[in-house]
Amino acid sequence: MGIKDFLKIEYENKEFADFGIITTYSELEGRSVIVDALNIIYRSMFVSKGNLLTSELKRTHHILITLNQILRFEKYNIYSHWVFDSGKVHDMKLKCVEKRRQSQKQQNLDPLTKEEINDIKKVLKLLGVSFTTVSVEAEFFAADICSAGNMAGVISSDTDILARGGTILIPKSIDGKSKLLKISTEDIMRETKLTKIDIQNIAVIMGCDFCEKTPRIGKKSVIKKFKKIVLTEQQERALDLFSEKIIPKDVIIECSETERDVEKLKDWLISLNFGEQTLKKL
Repeated sequence: MGIKDFLKIEYENKEFADFGIITTYSELEGRSVIVDALNIIYRSMFVSKGNLLTSELKRTHHILITLNQILRFEKYNIYSHWVFDSGKVHDMKLKCVEKRRQSQKQQNLDPLTKEEINDIKKVLKLLGVSFTTVSVEAEFFAADICSAGNMAGVISSDTDILARGGTILIPKSIDGKSKLLKISTEDIMRETKLTKIDIQNIAVIMGCDFCEKTPRIGKKSVIKKFKKIVLTEQQERALDLFSEKIIPKDVIIECSETERDVEKLKDWLISLNFGEQTLKKL
């Protein structure tokens, strides 16, 4: 998900990732973050490659991941707003999504079902956490909210957020501890003197979910050559997507009405065979 090797792009013996900082959840105390919901859930599920199952063989791993993430935010008094996309695949992403599904199939990793996504939303509602479902790319909407408000960043690994102009907080495990790489479009612009449109051009040249990369161009050469490259029609369309204005009222499908009810959540978790260890966390 995101731009191929974007954070590995080299500029004067440094990589783009070097322009960010490693931070911790405790350093975000009292701040607000946007969560690219399905990116974080998928990432955690695929990294662990495990499944918790009820007696009826219903997967519940996604529920545990959501719980743990929310409780981590609550521990450090971090306000989170979660963003989901509608599930409808943009026509420019069809090829990429099919390739991703084939890869997941080879690894015996099943995509989340609509019912499982509703499970995640149920956890959020019962813990009083707000969320929005949108008809556009969730990472684009999240990046725009982040840029417009006083947000610490978007919790996600999707580097499309940087092409959109936002700040990304990528979960990392460093020395066995949960940390975050924080990097923004402005960080990259400041260190490289690139403009936002330069960064967007580089993004489509490197290849993303919406277009194929330019052949024989990679992380070592793209900075030197991007201004001389003629974009394909597909890359031009992807470039338009990265800069397309999103009007929130036109794209919001669902806004949650939070109804924090921990006892109701516990009853539901018990019905799904969650044990005392999980319930004690609430």
